[in-house]
Amino acid sequence: MPGLFYAECTNTFAQYARLTGYTAKAAREDLTELRALGLRVVPTVDLAAAALDIALQHRISGYDACYVALAQRLNAPLITADDKLVRALAGTANPVYALASFKLPPASAAAE
Repeated sequence: MPGLFYAECTNTFAQYARLTGYTAKAAREDLTELRALGLRVVPTVDLAAAALDIALQHRISGYDACYVALAQRLNAPLITADDKLVRALAGTANPVYALASFKLPPASAAAE
C-alpha cells in the first residue's frame, strides 16, 4: 500500500463517524484492526516521480496515481471501487479493475 493508505482510511473512518451512528470507539477499534493486518507500506516519496507522470498523462489525482504507480511497480492488478479511476485508465498500459466486477461468496459461505 502507498503510505497515504492509512491517512485515507483515517479520513474515511472520521467522516463516517460524523455522518452516521458509527462511534469514535468503533472507528478506533477498526483502525487498530486494520493496522494489525501488517500490510506492507511503500513510502509515497518512492512513488512520487512515477505517480506524477501517471497523474499528468491520465488526468487523475496524484493520490490515485500513487496506487497506480505501486501496482505498476509490483506488476500487480489494481482493484478499486473508484469507477471514475477505472474509466480514466481503461485501455491503457495501467489496467485498473472495478471491485464490483468481482463476485464474492456470501459472508456465510466464506466463514465456513
